[in-house]
Amino acid sequence: MTATRSSGRAPRLLVALAVLLATCVLPVRAAAPADVPGLRLLDQTTWVAPGERFELHVALDTPAPPDAELALSFHGALRSRSLFQRALADGELGTALQVFSFPLAELAADGPGVLRASIPVTDTGPRRADTLRLRDGGVYPVRVEVRSGDDEVLAGFTTFLVRLFTDTSLTPPLSVALVVPFGAPPALQADGTVRLPDAEVQRLARLAAALGARADVPLTIEPTPETVQALDATPAGQGVLVQLDRALRGRQVVASPYVDVDLPAMLRAGLAPELGSQFTQGAAALEDALTAVRADGRTWLGDADLTPAALEFLRSRNVDQLVLPSDALTPLDRPTTLLQPTHLQAGTAPPTPVAEIDAPLSARLAEPAEDPVLAAHHVLAELAQLYHDLPAATRGVVLQAPEDWDPPAAFLDALLAGLASGTVVQGVTLDDWFSTIPPLTDRDGARVTRALAGGSPADLGLLATHLGVTRPRLAGFASMLPPAAPLPASLDRRLLVAASSRLEPSASVRYVEVVSAAIDDELAGLDPPERESVTLTSRDGEIPIVLRSRLAYPVTVHVRLESDKLDFPAGAVRAVTLREGRNLVDVEVRARASGTFPLTITTTSPDGQVLLGETRSTVRSTAVSGVGVVLSIGAVLFLAVWWGKHLRTTRLNRRLVAAGQGVGTPSDGSDPSDGSDGSEPPPDVPV
Repeated sequence: MTATRSSGRAPRLLVALAVLLATCVLPVRAAAPADVPGLRLLDQTTWVAPGERFELHVALDTPAPPDAELALSFHGALRSRSLFQRALADGELGTALQVFSFPLAELAADGPGVLRASIPVTDTGPRRADTLRLRDGGVYPVRVEVRSGDDEVLAGFTTFLVRLFTDTSLTPPLSVALVVPFGAPPALQADGTVRLPDAEVQRLARLAAALGARADVPLTIEPTPETVQALDATPAGQGVLVQLDRALRGRQVVASPYVDVDLPAMLRAGLAPELGSQFTQGAAALEDALTAVRADGRTWLGDADLTPAALEFLRSRNVDQLVLPSDALTPLDRPTTLLQPTHLQAGTAPPTPVAEIDAPLSARLAEPAEDPVLAAHHVLAELAQLYHDLPAATRGVVLQAPEDWDPPAAFLDALLAGLASGTVVQGVTLDDWFSTIPPLTDRDGARVTRALAGGSPADLGLLATHLGVTRPRLAGFASMLPPAAPLPASLDRRLLVAASSRLEPSASVRYVEVVSAAIDDELAGLDPPERESVTLTSRDGEIPIVLRSRLAYPVTVHVRLESDKLDFPAGAVRAVTLREGRNLVDVEVRARASGTFPLTITTTSPDGQVLLGETRSTVRSTAVSGVGVVLSIGAVLFLAVWWGKHLRTTRLNRRLVAAGQGVGTPSDGSDPSDGSDGSEPPPDVPV
C-alpha cells in the first residue's frame, strides 16, 4: 500500500511533493462536505496512540472507474462539543492537516468492493507523506471519499480519529452508563388474549442477542414485566427469554411497574394503591420468568413531568437515586456538558442524587443508521470529545436508548466494543456511575442542588374513575375464590395494563369496562336468599337459608344476620362455601321475645367489598320464655286467690240478704244493726 496516486497520472514524486505542500505549507479550509451514499464503514481503529496505526475498513457499493482513489483527509482537533456537532451536522471540519490518497486497486481486500487502508500515526519528527503526525491528544475529523480521476466525489462520509494522550494513566476514562429498555406495547388484550406481534418478538430477539454477544460490557437494562410475561407465554418468546437471561447476567436490572405508567398522573388521580400493585406485580413477573435476576428497586428512570408528590411516593418505596431528562430539572448555567450527579431538593426530605440524561447522544442512538458502524463510531467520537474537554476529572454520562430500540447488530457491537476498551470511555452500570463519580459542587465545596422544573401531571379522566371503582370490586371478587384461581389473576393483569401510558385513553377505559363486565357476569350467577316468613315454636331453633349458585366452581361468601329480637349463638356472620346448585344453610337462633319481627340477611364477599344481596325476612316467635312462664303462673295464682276471695264474699252477702227479708227499719229511726234493740250485732264480713 502506498500513499500516492497511480502511475497513470502525475509521477509519484510530484504527487508526494504536492501532498507535502498541501499539508505543511498551505493548509486549506475544507468546504462543507456532504455524505455521498455508496461507501460504508465496516470497521476502524477506535482510539490511536502514538506509534500505532489508524486502520480503516470500508465497503464500496458504487461502481468506480479504474483510476478511482480512496482519499483520507485529516483535519485539526476539535476543541469543544459544539464544534464536534457542527462538524457532523454542517460539515465544518476545520483546517486540513494532511491528505492521503490510495489507488483502489492497492486497497482491495476480502472480496469485491472491500477496501482496507492503514496509516501510521506519530507525534514527533517531520511530516512525511506516508505517516500521520498528530502532536496532541484529541478528536480529529477524517473525511473519507472515493474520487474519480478528475476528483469527482463518487461516495464518502465523515468519521473521526481519536488520538490518545501519551500517558493515559493521568486521565481517567469517561464513565458511560447506557440504559437499554427491553419492552413492547402491551401484549395482553382487553379480552384476555395475548398478542405480541411477530415483528416485536423478532426485534426483542435481535436486541437480546446483540446484548448477549457483548456480555462483558457493563450496562443497565430495564425490562418491561408485562412484555417479559407475554414472551414467556409462547415457545418463540421463551427462546427470546433464554437470550435475555444471558444478556442480563452481571448487569444491573432496574425494577419497573408492570407496564409503563404516568406516575405523576396516577398520583394526582388518587391511585397510589394501584401504583403499589404495579410495582408488586412487576417484580413478581420478572422473578417468575427470568432466572437469577434481582431487580434493583432503588433507581428510578423518570420523565420530564416528575412532581414533588411523585418524588415522595418514590422515596416511600426506598428509591434513592434518579435518572431524569434535563427538562425535568431547573437548568444550570454551565459552559460545558454536565457530567456529574447533582442533587434534587424537593420538600423537607434529604436531597436525592440525580443523573441527567444526555439528550443529544441519546437522540443519536435513536436515529436510523444507514451506515450502522459509522453511526456507532460517531457516538464514540462524541463521547471522546466530552472526555477531552476536561480529561483529568472523574466524570460520566448517562445515555438512554428509546423504548422501541431496534439497533442493527453491527451498531451495537461497535458501540459496546468501544465501551469495553476502558481507555477513553468505559461502560458502567448506573449503580457504579453514582458510586464512582463525585457530585457536582460549587466554589465553596457545597453540593449543587436543583429543583423540579414544575411539570403539570396529566388528567387521566374517566380512566381514574373507572379504576377507582373496579379495583375494589375485583379485590372483593378475588376474595371469594381460592388464591390459585386463574380468573382473578387474569382480570388483575388487565387492570394493570389499563394504566399503560402506551395506550390511547379510549383503549385504557375499554380494558376497565371489560373487566367490570366480566365481574358482573360472574356475580350474576349467585342468588341471595329469597324473602321468607319463618315461625319459631320454641325459644331455640334453626332458620333455614337457601342460596343458589350457577357457577361451575365453588365460591365463598359471608352471610350476615341482623335482628333486634334474635340472638345468634354461632355468630352473626357465617362464611359459606357455595357450590353449583342449591345451598342450604341452617342458622342457629335464640328468640328473646315472642311476636313478629324482621330479620335482615346480607350476603357479601369475604372482604365486604362486594354486596351480593340483602334480604328482609319475617320471623314469628310463638315460644314463651322462662321468665314469662313464671310471671304467667304468678298471675294465674293471683287471679285464683282473688277470685276465691271474691266468690266467698259474694256468697256471704247473699246469705245475709236472705236472712234479713221482711224486716224493715224501726219506726223510731234506730239502726237495728247497732244493737239498740237489745239483739246481738251481726258479725264483721271480710272484703
